[in-house]
Amino acid sequence: MITFFPPDTKLYGKKVSELQSGVKIDSSNTFHGTLHHLDSYPEYGADASGNFLAFNLVTQPDEQVHIKSSTGSPEKDLEPDDRFLVWKVNSTADTLEVTSGGTKEVYSAAGLKLEEE
Repeated sequence: MITFFPPDTKLYGKKVSELQSGVKIDSSNTFHGTLHHLDSYPEYGADASGNFLAFNLVTQPDEQVHIKSSTGSPEKDLEPDDRFLVWKVNSTADTLEVTSGGTKEVYSAAGLKLEEE
């Protein structure tokens, strides 16, 4: 299950409202809403810029969670006490695969509006 942060929550030095607005997810795991363009997001990565989606994965504390993005970011396992994600979305064709508790879910960026520079 996915939840979203209040707009004033800071993640890696940026408020969620700076990253996105009106973001929701539908029953087919497609995100909808607007991702704002950032010229610079150094706390995310040294030369990071673009569109970013922030959300929280709700899982059991002891479940291993593995994420894999179609954007080419390295696959990784999340720490048990760290289930929030800031996902760099390059296009509406991007997908994010999340495996948790033996179940794989694929999330799609198809419904997002990506603001440009």
